[in-house]
Amino acid sequence: MLIENVGSSSIIQTVLYVICAGVPPSLFTSQPQSGSPLIPGGTKVLLCTADGSPSLVYRWTKDEQPLSNVPAAAVSAGVLRIRNIAVSDAGTYRCIASNHLGAIRSQPANIHVACE
Repeated sequence: MLIENVGSSSIIQTVLYVICAGVPPSLFTSQPQSGSPLIPGGTKVLLCTADGSPSLVYRWTKDEQPLSNVPAAAVSAGVLRIRNIAVSDAGTYRCIASNHLGAIRSQPANIHVACE
């Protein structure tokens, strides 16, 4: 902002700085839950949401390994949907919520699948 007083030699100049700050993820508002043994062929949905800014990215692990190589898994935001459950889907799942300021891991959700 620049203000000049006509007829005077005084000039006031103000500089405005905008600082883009954020909040690292620090608290899950919902976490994946373990449940009863699942029947093969069924579907299991795990949910996780967390607070943080800017927007968070959600990733999932199974037995501490990235979930990207697990077949039949569909991931959308904080939702993991495992369709056509098989015994090989049994394991410990976790959600990771992150942004450029940090990351947090959810509590484990243990998935058990009944024998076929």
